[in-house]
Amino acid sequence: MVTTVKSIKKRTISFLLCLLLIVTLLPTSVFAAEGSYTVLAFTSDAHNMSNNTSANRLGTWIDEIVAEYGHLDAMGFCGDMGDAGASSTNFWNFTQNVMDVVSAKGVTGVYTTGNHEYSPGGFDFRNYPYATGTQSAYVINDIGKEGDNYIIYCLGSVSSSQSYSSQVNELRTDLAEMGNDKPIIIITHFPLHYYSGRTTSNAIDIINVLNTAATNDTPNDTTDDKKIVFLWGHN
Repeated sequence: MVTTVKSIKKRTISFLLCLLLIVTLLPTSVFAAEGSYTVLAFTSDAHNMSNNTSANRLGTWIDEIVAEYGHLDAMGFCGDMGDAGASSTNFWNFTQNVMDVVSAKGVTGVYTTGNHEYSPGGFDFRNYPYATGTQSAYVINDIGKEGDNYIIYCLGSVSSSQSYSSQVNELRTDLAEMGNDKPIIIITHFPLHYYSGRTTSNAIDIINVLNTAATNDTPNDTTDDKKIVFLWGHN
């Protein structure tokens, strides 16, 4: 297994998690040509505001990734796209501005929910009509994108409270239905650890689900031995 990880931190725009993963986890026969690879990028907590600083810097970052690696196959966002203090309408406008940048760069965006997607009110994560029409809607418990050699799974917030609840059983069911031939990259908002006074309720339940799916206790059984990468934001 060969994985390259880059971390990029933009404090001024609250990019709490910026990871660039080059996924080359399957035999070379998967790829179109020798030496080809998949480039995936992830970030969280853009909290874009009216000046669009976050959106503009994101565009610059994508350009730098493409300049170095030649392409960017997909980019995942772990929630809290708009200004935390914005009204409902403004929040979604600020969010749309970030998504428009991703779309304009020809990159597939995968978006899951954070607590602030619910804070402005009026959020329906399954039906929110993005203006571009080219972006996927926010996804809470489902595969956001599946490539030839990876799966991006969205494990979003179900409310503005810092807790895992109904997602636990859904994650267990969904993981059991996936094979173990591809790395499963789970993007979520809340972390699984205590940090600076913040705790995530029922985090241990998620940890148990992940450990069960990753355990190799049954030879030739595709329901276990999953290759899981867990990415979060929020803090």
